[in-house]
Amino acid sequence: MSTVVYISNKEIQIVTGTRGKKASAKQFYLMKAPEGSVINGMVLDVNAFQTFLKEFWEANNLPKKDVYLLTSSNKIAGKMVKLPVLNKKKSTAFIQREFADMERDENTTVISYLPLKAAAKMRSVYASMLSRDSIKELADVFTNAGITLSGIASSDATEIAMIERTCASKNRTFVVQILDGNMVTNILWLDGKFNYINNIRCFHEPGTQEFYDDASRALGKMRQFMMTQKIESPIERVYLAGTDESNVAFYDEMLKAQDIQAPVELITPSTADRGFDTFKFQRVFPAVSGLFDFGPENDFLRSLKDDEKKESADQKAISKGRFVTLAVIAGVMILLFGGSLTARLIREGQLKSLQSYNDGVASQINEYDLYSAERDALEQQSLSLDNVVSSIDTYPLGNEDVLSVIESTANGYADIKIDSFDAEAGVVNIIATAPAVSDINKYIARLLQEDIFMDVTYTGYTMNADGTWDIHVICTLTEGAGR
Repeated sequence: MSTVVYISNKEIQIVTGTRGKKASAKQFYLMKAPEGSVINGMVLDVNAFQTFLKEFWEANNLPKKDVYLLTSSNKIAGKMVKLPVLNKKKSTAFIQREFADMERDENTTVISYLPLKAAAKMRSVYASMLSRDSIKELADVFTNAGITLSGIASSDATEIAMIERTCASKNRTFVVQILDGNMVTNILWLDGKFNYINNIRCFHEPGTQEFYDDASRALGKMRQFMMTQKIESPIERVYLAGTDESNVAFYDEMLKAQDIQAPVELITPSTADRGFDTFKFQRVFPAVSGLFDFGPENDFLRSLKDDEKKESADQKAISKGRFVTLAVIAGVMILLFGGSLTARLIREGQLKSLQSYNDGVASQINEYDLYSAERDALEQQSLSLDNVVSSIDTYPLGNEDVLSVIESTANGYADIKIDSFDAEAGVVNIIATAPAVSDINKYIARLLQEDIFMDVTYTGYTMNADGTWDIHVICTLTEGAGR
């Protein structure tokens, strides 16, 4: 039996049951954490929260292994990423570059991602990033309470996956609102695909008229977002989770005031998922989503362990390589010493025998040996310089030729700014600004036609105050470009 724990703020959700591609629930728990012990999905008062966990586990006789933690925290960065169909290692490296604008060291962060529907060559994933320290701190809290975590994931990701499994099988364009204390999560599904998620904090007491006014206004803002993006698809339905049946009719009236003409209902399990109480399913929806295994990529803890194993293996390989190198050098030195000693003894014998014959010949031999050694040293230096020059010639250059191609492709379409150039990786970061998104798309299409670029990727569009649009373009140069 598996146990899923969901933490965000005051309210802790725990679900036990069978975990896997298909799941079933056995027990549902909803309780308050010690005051101030959990804030924004992170444990601040470690001692109080550990005592709370120990007492709750013992009182309910819960298993201390096969436990999974879901957290909703503003420390987790999340975004949609489109990427080619790659293995996990290459996918993680690709996603890491998508988070480059956040200026976080990739050696201090861990990437997890939720694969969504894939096309033939490209696929979409919901990617999440969390610091290594935060992951270790969460794992240590449970370990010190005598509980072993098997995984840690972003609740945003598991909720998106769960909505794809439930609501998305019935509608194509809809909104889901999940209530968790003062926190409200809004998720937009557009034309059969996940589109947008946001988390907001309401400052009124849950259950009051003012709180539900705030929650309905959050949905109204999502409607405004759709209008700003010129999304014409009507909202077919609004799904609620984390609330009571009595609030459905209440929401129906409030949404009409927000110009959302769509029926409202509670999230229910899919027909494929049995063993769930309908009310409890939606009431602890974040925790329930953790009972379903959405793949090893969507697990911070597993990704961290994989990274640490790789680093350990790399370190061992480096140490082994150093040992082998030292051994080879020692062996060569011994051979050289032995050969030099033998040669010296032989040469001394020859010199002694020849010295009596002609001192001048001995002098010429010494001079010849000196010149030979100098010639060999010069030849070795020349060979090393040739190797260095050959290696340097493979690096792309960010010279006028490359800049001319970048600028000429932008003429008539966009104003560009070279943000940075990584010579070692051959990556040029560009910020393109244009009055219309279509102009930026044409500019990117022209970049893709240039032979000097091995790859061209870009992030989402951003509207500026003057009505122009920005996009972050990443160009990877071919080997030797600009030479």
